[in-house]
Amino acid sequence: AFGQDVHLINGEIIESQDWIADKPYLIYNSMAIDTGHILTISEGTKVYLHDRSSLIVWGQLMVNGTKNDPVIFQGDRIDEDFYDSIAGQWGTIYIDPVSVDNEINYAIIRNSIAGIQIGYPTDDKIPSLELKNTVIQNVSFIGIYAFRANITAYNCIIADSKDYAIALLKGGNYNFYHCTINNRGLRWE
Repeated sequence: AFGQDVHLINGEIIESQDWIADKPYLIYNSMAIDTGHILTISEGTKVYLHDRSSLIVWGQLMVNGTKNDPVIFQGDRIDEDFYDSIAGQWGTIYIDPVSVDNEINYAIIRNSIAGIQIGYPTDDKIPSLELKNTVIQNVSFIGIYAFRANITAYNCIIADSKDYAIALLKGGNYNFYHCTINNRGLRWE
């Protein structure tokens, strides 16, 4: 076993913050961005989530990765050659129906239960997300799980889900430009 120094977020509701790539962020027992607040994540930042933990967005999420330094969201088991290909290690990035104007650019979201869930089945509010240059891969349920949402996606890859790559439910407004959606199932099956 090995360890590393991290920023530990344990079941917290946070206000506006900027996360930088000085050391990884580890989320235990989920976390939430409070309503009216913004979490900005800079290029090269690694976000590790513990078993069944999720990043919940009531406020706003701004992910600012770059081509050479994407933002990584993955489980906290980082042993190479084994855990890097096991789906379902953590929950999801959940964008609540009250959350609008979210942006994710140059991110890698892997090995979760659902890559991104946006909206909720019994809520009629319309959350929004602009997704650019992002890979959602190797999830044990659905890559993008949306309920009555506004999503605009450019140059993204959504691949290798156990169930659906994308499920768009209860209407909404969805635009996918130059995206690859490929569901061959999980890599380790």
